[in-house]
Amino acid sequence: MLRAVPLLALPVLAYVVIVLLGGTAALSQPLFTFTLPSGAAYAFDAGTAILTFGVFTLLIEVMKSTNVKSTNSIFDHALSTVLLIACILLFVLMPSAGTNTFFLLMLLCFIDVIAGFTVSIKTAQRDFQIDKTFQ
Repeated sequence: MLRAVPLLALPVLAYVVIVLLGGTAALSQPLFTFTLPSGAAYAFDAGTAILTFGVFTLLIEVMKSTNVKSTNSIFDHALSTVLLIACILLFVLMPSAGTNTFFLLMLLCFIDVIAGFTVSIKTAQRDFQIDKTFQ
């Protein structure tokens, strides 16, 4: 049951907590800065950290969607869809969610929903075709 919880909820939750505690300005605060061999200074900020975390959780979510078990995958897809709807509502209704960082988090949630349904449909089609050939 716990495996069905969408991991992308973690970076979304991290975003909301950071914005509620420090405002949207907290997203652009550098966590660390280092100089690249080109001489340019690269500042890694909280918004970039959240997006990086989101990309890695999306990777895990896509890998989870390839492990199709009927009840778990249906529940996982439903929760991912609920998370996407929640992100859309936050983006539209919460002023501090109207940032590029949150938009990209919402896009990651959208990709998760589409990828999950696509993998499930393709797997079901393959199973159906294999089942037809053995009859």
